[in-house]
Amino acid sequence: MIALQPLLREFLDLYPKVNVELSLDNRLVDIVAAGFDAGIRFGDLVEKDMIAVKIGPPISAYVVASPQYLERHGVPEHPHDLLRHACICVRHVTTGQIERWEFARGQDRLKLAVSGRMILNDSATLVQAAIDGLGVAYMISGYIERFVQSGRLVRLLADWSPALPGLTLYYADRRRVPLKLRALIDFVRRRESAGGAADWIVA
Repeated sequence: MIALQPLLREFLDLYPKVNVELSLDNRLVDIVAAGFDAGIRFGDLVEKDMIAVKIGPPISAYVVASPQYLERHGVPEHPHDLLRHACICVRHVTTGQIERWEFARGQDRLKLAVSGRMILNDSATLVQAAIDGLGVAYMISGYIERFVQSGRLVRLLADWSPALPGLTLYYADRRRVPLKLRALIDFVRRRESAGGAADWIVA
């Protein structure tokens, strides 16, 4: 969503005969078996036999909580402090595992198995739970900033926030690229080279 949505209006204006169908799925989908032209996912999760094109801005981790939650429970000063907080956890649909939170500062690297009473698998619900004061959330940039800027959420441990693998648009075979997908790929490349703007699937 964060990678492609800012580009859609301009792309559709440029190509009025192209229709776009988007499917959001938290699983690692086999786009070929599912009949999709392309997908978008983190670069480190793209199969090596796929063709990948960088899309979207650099991504980093955000740890956030509502001002009301922090008033009641205090502000964590170190990632290890989160082990004593109510953390809003995410369960990966594909693996069934609870996501571990990663932190980095200088040469220090941490991966924490946090816990809390809420376990979710949807980003919008995760953000709303944090806004509602149900705990501390771990999110990627690109979606969360507007809530921090409006004061509904407070960013925590910013100096421990690691850079994350960027998003890529990927597809199976460069020799048989549909014209509509070729138009999108060329458009994305132009925007990236000009400094322009989980799993999204493009049908």
